[in-house]
Amino acid sequence: MAVGFEVKLDVSQELQDVAAQVTATTQQLELAAQRALTKAARWLRIHSLRELGQQLGVRQTPLKKRFQVYPQHHQGAVRFWVGLQPIGVHRLGAPKVTQRGVKVGRTEYPGAFISPMKSQQALVFRREGKSRTPIALIEEDIDEQALAVIERWERRVFQRFKELFEQETGAILHGHA
Repeated sequence: MAVGFEVKLDVSQELQDVAAQVTATTQQLELAAQRALTKAARWLRIHSLRELGQQLGVRQTPLKKRFQVYPQHHQGAVRFWVGLQPIGVHRLGAPKVTQRGVKVGRTEYPGAFISPMKSQQALVFRREGKSRTPIALIEEDIDEQALAVIERWERRVFQRFKELFEQETGAILHGHA
């Protein structure tokens, strides 16, 4: 099972191309590139998080901790991490008891029940056998949907980086940053 997804952005070639065209120092261009990388990674986080939330039919709040941006200034890179482990259905909406089980959002889980189990949240469980004790938290897999969304937005992030890099370079050259 996939545990995470990582995208590394390397823009050293673009940095050298722009340095030849502009009269800025390499330190200024590295600063502009790092700012543009961080902004592009945050842009990727926002848009992929929004689209995944729409696909799953849930709010973005339970998914936010699964999308992290880690700027690595000393390496001139940004790491974009996505947690792909299954998510508990109690995080996808308010669980409601029905005659057949529990309904969360638009999905019904027959044979399920709600129990707080040392938690402030109403957790959704299902018995694994006919006996009382083996129970399991009900979870939904999000890895396939998340990977598809991220791959779609990953294609656009390099164009977005170029736009942001031009903006940051212009801001530095004009003394705004």
